[in-house]
Amino acid sequence: MGQIKDILTTLLPLVVLFLIFYFLIVRPQRQQQKKHKEMIESLTKGDKIVTQGGLIVEVLKAEANFFSVKLNDDTTAKLSKNYVAFKLDELDQFGLAEPIVIQQGREEISAKLSGAKTLKQRQITTE
Repeated sequence: MGQIKDILTTLLPLVVLFLIFYFLIVRPQRQQQKKHKEMIESLTKGDKIVTQGGLIVEVLKAEANFFSVKLNDDTTAKLSKNYVAFKLDELDQFGLAEPIVIQQGREEISAKLSGAKTLKQRQITTE
């Protein structure tokens, strides 16, 4: 009986660590992979996607392991399903679908991202 208690007290911390590891790392990653796979399977003609390389392309045709995609009006290519990062519509829920204009000043860009007013906007509203 004493040996069983010793074994349990030795293994219990390992079991607890395994459960913590599973619920904090493994399970969420599996759920994310499942959601990503479902998103890839649901892509149809006309959907805009972002590749892992950062290109924004439009799906023309879904094949077994590839998508035929349109880069611009004249250029089409094949893209492996493994390199689809996300669907562009997913950005709409975060309000990030509109591209950020790089020509603006640094303060204006950071203000647009944070939702704060820029110095120019503050001057206009105070006048």
